[in-house]
Amino acid sequence: MAGRGLGRGLAGLGRGRGALKAPGTIKKEDGYTLEKLMSEFCYMALGRKDDTEVSKVVEIVKKYSTTGSKLKEFATALHERCVNEADMITGAALLSQSLGSLEVDDVKFRNILLQQLQHDFKGKEAMRKENCMLFTNSFLLLCEVFSVLRVAGAPTPVLATPILTWLHLMVDADAVDHEVALADAQLSKLGKQLQQYMSNGKRLDALMQTVRERLLAKNTTTATRCHLLHMLELHTHGWQLTDCVTQFYTQQFDEIEREVR
Repeated sequence: MAGRGLGRGLAGLGRGRGALKAPGTIKKEDGYTLEKLMSEFCYMALGRKDDTEVSKVVEIVKKYSTTGSKLKEFATALHERCVNEADMITGAALLSQSLGSLEVDDVKFRNILLQQLQHDFKGKEAMRKENCMLFTNSFLLLCEVFSVLRVAGAPTPVLATPILTWLHLMVDADAVDHEVALADAQLSKLGKQLQQYMSNGKRLDALMQTVRERLLAKNTTTATRCHLLHMLELHTHGWQLTDCVTQFYTQQFDEIEREVR
C-alpha cells in the first residue's frame, strides 16, 4: 500500500551507465564464460525474476565455477554490476539466496558476498563523498540481501546493525531528498525485521531521534519532511499503518513526484 507511492519515481535512482548486451542461449559446446554468465544474469534481473529463470542462472553459475577462484570471480563481477546498476540488485539478491551454500575449493559464495558487503560498509563515508550512486546502490544491495538471504533457514541478523548505521547517514543533515526517500522505502519494508533482530531497541530509537532532528531542521525540504513523517508514523504504529493513513501518504508522494517533474 504505502510501498506503491514510495516505489514510484525511485526506479531510476542510482542507475549506472553500463551497457547490457542481448543475452543468447548458452550452448554446451560454447563453454561457460564470465561474459555469457553475466549476460544471462542481466536477462534474468531485468525480466521476470521467477523461480525458473533464477534456477537457470544458478545452474550456469555452478557449471562455470569449476574452481574457487572462478566462483570468487563471478561473485566479484556480480557485486560490481549491482553497485553500478540499481536495476540488477533485486535479481542479484534472489540469486544469492539460491547460491548461499555453494562452495568450491573451500570458497563459499555466501562468505564472499558478506565480505563484499562489509567492505562497502567500511567505505560508505568515502563513497558518499566521491560517488553518490555507489553509496546508495551499496545501501540498497545490503538491504536486499538482508531481506532474502537465509542461513539454515533463518535471516542473517548480523546485517541488521550495518543497515541501521547506514540509515542514519541516509537521513542525517547532509542527506539529500532522494537518499531520504530511499531510506523511507527500505525502512517501510525492513523495519519490522530490523526491530526483531536487534538485541535491544536503543539503536532503532536513536535512528528515530535522528529522523526527528532532521524533521525539525529549518532547511528540510517538503519532500524530505513528508518521508521523515512517514518513517516516524511507521515506527510509532509498529510498521503497519491504517488504510486511511497509507492513502494519505500515497497521495502526498504522488503530488511530490508531479512537482518534481
